[in-house]
Parts: sequence; structure tokens; C-alpha cells
Amino acid sequence: MQHSDPTAYQALNTTKEPGTIWKAQNERKYLILKDHGAWSNVLVLWDEYRSGCVEIADNNDKRMYTNPSMLTFMFNSALCEYCGSDPLLIVEQIKNMAADALGLPAVEELKACKEHCKLLQKELAECEENRRAAWDTVAVYKTRAAEASVPAPDPEAAMYKRMYYELLDRIVQRG
Repeated sequence: MQHSDPTAYQALNTTKEPGTIWKAQNERKYLILKDHGAWSNVLVLWDEYRSGCVEIADNNDKRMYTNPSMLTFMFNSALCEYCGSDPLLIVEQIKNMAADALGLPAVEELKACKEHCKLLQKELAECEENRRAAWDTVAVYKTRAAEASVPAPDPEAAMYKRMYYELLDRIVQRG
């Protein structure tokens, strides 16, 4: 569904989109990094520059500043007024700065690790399939070897066996 007024849409929307700016009940503004349902990871926004801050702008081109190393959280119920989003803001860069400040790998690194993990899972599935095929092959060879190790019936023994059963049948019939 398309909305002509993104501000109204965001105000009605219960989820907090990454990169949006919200005013809380305490009158401070916060930049949303990730919504977790009942709460969101946020960065506090200030009107004046402070050490370690990066500059962002809201929809009204008002310059604000945030420090990516000061990651915190807010309950979504406390975020009451949508103030816009920064058209110049690249949320992934802010997330990378916050991750770096916390000593975590950057978002791109995590994505690369996830892709590598998917490749390894695919390789593991192929190896498992090859292992099963190898065990099936081993089972076939064991069966063939077992069949080959059973001695062929001796024709003379077969003749005595047949004669025994014929004699037994005659005795039972006369019985």
C-alpha cells in the first residue's frame, strides 16, 4: 500500500524502521538502528557537536549529531513522535561504526561470513551425500563378497539329499 505522506505513514506504523528519527517522552530524539518488536536499538541525537560524533540531518535539513559508540535501547512505547529520516544517512555505515566501537565485526564482514557459512553447509551436504553413496557401494560389495564366499552346491550332495527326501516321502505315505 502506497502512502503519499511518509511522515503520516511512519507515525501510524508500529514498527520503527532503521534510519528513522523519533522523539521520546523525555523530549530527546533517537536514531533507530534496529527494531526488535517491543524495543529498538537506538543512538541519542544532539543538536550540538560532541567529540566522536557524526553528523546527520532529519527531513527538515536540521543538522544533528550522534556518537555511534553510545549505542543504547529504548522501549518502542516510549518513542512517541516520528520526526523523519535522514536522506543522506547511510544506516549501514552507522551500524559499522557502532560495531567497531563495540569491538564487533562490521556488517559487511558478518554478511561475508554468513555467505561463507552457506557455502560450507552446501559442501557438507555434498560430502554427506557422497558418504552415503560410498556406504551403499560398500554394502553392495559386501553382499557380493558374501555371495561369492558361499560354496556352490555339490552335485553329489544334492543327489543324496533328493534321494533322502524321496525315501522319506515313501515311508510317510505307507505309514
